[in-house]
This record gives sequence, structure tokens and C-alpha cells, in this order.
Amino acid sequence: MEFTAVSRLERTTLTVEVTVPEVDQTTQYAYYLLEKTQGVLKKQFYLKENTFTFPLSDPGTYAVQVYVRHWPNGPDGNSVTTVKESNWIPFYPTKVVPYERLEEEDFRSTVGTTYDIVWDGVHYEFFIHYKPDCPQAVIFGTGDVGPYQRPYFARISWAGDLPCTAIYYSDPTSYLPPCTLGWGYGTNDRWALKDISALLRKILDKLHIPTDNTLFYGSSGGGYTSMLLAAMLRSRATVINPQFIIEKFYPAHIARLKQVCLKEGETLLPERLHTATFFQQKGYFPPLHVVQNIRAKFDLKTQLSPFLESLSDLSIDCTNRLHIEFYSHEAGHNGMPSKEVCLKHISEDLVVTETVVPPKIEQSKAVSTPVRKPSPLPCANRL
Repeated sequence: MEFTAVSRLERTTLTVEVTVPEVDQTTQYAYYLLEKTQGVLKKQFYLKENTFTFPLSDPGTYAVQVYVRHWPNGPDGNSVTTVKESNWIPFYPTKVVPYERLEEEDFRSTVGTTYDIVWDGVHYEFFIHYKPDCPQAVIFGTGDVGPYQRPYFARISWAGDLPCTAIYYSDPTSYLPPCTLGWGYGTNDRWALKDISALLRKILDKLHIPTDNTLFYGSSGGGYTSMLLAAMLRSRATVINPQFIIEKFYPAHIARLKQVCLKEGETLLPERLHTATFFQQKGYFPPLHVVQNIRAKFDLKTQLSPFLESLSDLSIDCTNRLHIEFYSHEAGHNGMPSKEVCLKHISEDLVVTETVVPPKIEQSKAVSTPVRKPSPLPCANRL
């Protein structure tokens, strides 16, 4: 019997919902809770209900193995059983931290914890996987969260693969339906990305990680926020198919952003919409490694090319601070390099401290290829 089984996480409860197109009065369901490294943890034998919930307490990656059986030839015949696994979902404990008590928290979770920092009524959520033996951090941004439950942290499964601390931030703008991509805009009165920057600085101070020992990483809208945060905190960024100029992105996304962020009569603030404009305002061009799909034509036309054209108008020096690497993927904007390639980029870019030679143009490879000087910190080379 064909069916689908979909899991969703609601705080500390994992719910699985089963849809059987050919359900009949004999259909029954059994549910086994799975954890990726431990196997079967709990069993619920056959019921008539097509949904079931499991309370979770320990960190891990969970799914539900679903058994659907029925008697197609009546109760006197033989039963038929079909087995499927639902989607896998990572679960980590969540700790609510009022802003007024921020100084009391050390953020040193070695198993991974989501910290829900409530600041003047706004929830800023960070996932932190602390590595005490390495004074470096990779800070991940998330682009379009789509239908996923918030907070949604893109690439959260990579945290355990990194030798250094991994920090993920969530954009509260994306919690405002129908917006799914907010670029940290917040409202005209309160810039969410600026708040995120301030909170990241506090978190890094608590972890004794200097901002120049960090790398901001993200793709698409997460790439945009990574570049701006790198400028705010005097760090650097590695980005994949990022937006550089928000208002040149797809009109539907811009319309939803305006719908949820603006009051009547307001317009979007230009200093929050253009990467080069913000760099100029901050007086700092962060070292950027842009990884761009050459087959994402819309990105090339509306984002990368206008950004490069705008650099000639900057009064700040960007010499040797921009490295563009092209790759080819048929999926366009959504076609990502492999995880192995991405982790290699992170490992290399995390140790960049300065550039020491004039820019060099390589045919169809890079706009500027700086010489990389490795950091004296040993942990960055362990990927």
C-alpha cells in the first residue's frame, strides 16, 4: 500500500503524520522512533490513528519508522504490511534567555543548543555548537526558509564536522507570514541584522573568540546577511550565489518583504539594500570569497555584474579583498557545490589573515586571486 509519512518538530515533540490514499476500515499504523546513531528507541504498536507524537529529551537526529497494514481480502484473508521511514529531523535543546540575563549565560554548549534570546519582545534564535579546543568560529546564515518550521538553520548538520565552534542565527523577519526571505531587515524602526550583530559580538566575547577569528558563511539571502555582518564585525565572508542588491532580486520576494516590514507611507531604507553601499557607509570592505554558479544567469545579470560595476564608485579600498570562483551546476541559483567542496572552502578561508600581492586576473576563474597567509591557529586545518 502506497503512503507518505512526514515528521515535524514542535519544540520538544516529534509528530509524524501518515497519508494513505487507499485507506480503508482495516488500515492500522505502528510507529517506531529512530535516532540516527542509536537505532530504535521506542515502539508504538498498531493503532487506528494516522498521527502519533513522541516527546524528545536528548539531542540527536530523529525519524519515525511507520508500518501500515491492512486486510485487502477481509479479516479472513492475509494482512499486507508496508514499511517506510519519515524524514530525518535534528533536535537540540532550546534555552530561553531574556536579554536582561544575557551576561549570566556562557553559551558553551558542546552538544549543541538553540538559544532563544528575547530582546524587547523580539525572539533572536541562535544555534551554538561549541568546540572548547579551538578559538575560531564559523557563523552560518540562512536564506529563504520556505515552508520549514522556524527557527530553520541551514546546514546545521555540518556543525559536528567542523573543528571549530559553529554558530547559526535565525532572522526574525522570516517569522512574519507570508515572508520567507527577510535579509535581516526587521522594520524601519529596528534593523534585525544590527541586533543580530550586537548579540553575536556578545556571544563571541563570552566564548573568548575574537571577531577576526571568525568566518561568515551562507548562500543566497544567507550570503547577503553574511557579507553585511562581516562588515559590521570586521570579519570576512564566504558566500554562494548571494544577493548583492536586494531590490534587484525576484519581485515577489520584495513585495512580501514590503508587506510585512513597512508601515503605510514607508519605503525600504536604501542603506540596508545594497552591499557596496553598506561597505561604503561602514568604511570597510571585508575579505570576500564569492562562489558563483556560472549557469545562474539571473544572479549574474541582476546581482554580481551590478555589484562589480558599483565598486568603481567606492572610496574605500577593496584591493585584494575580493575572490570570485565560478562553478557550473544545471540547477542555477539553487544548484550548490558539494558538501566536501564547501567544507574545503571553509577550511581554507577560515585561516586567511591578509593578502600580500597585487590582484591577479585568471581567465574564467577569479576576479582577484589573493595569496593566502595561514593563521598560526592549528585547529583550522583539521577539516
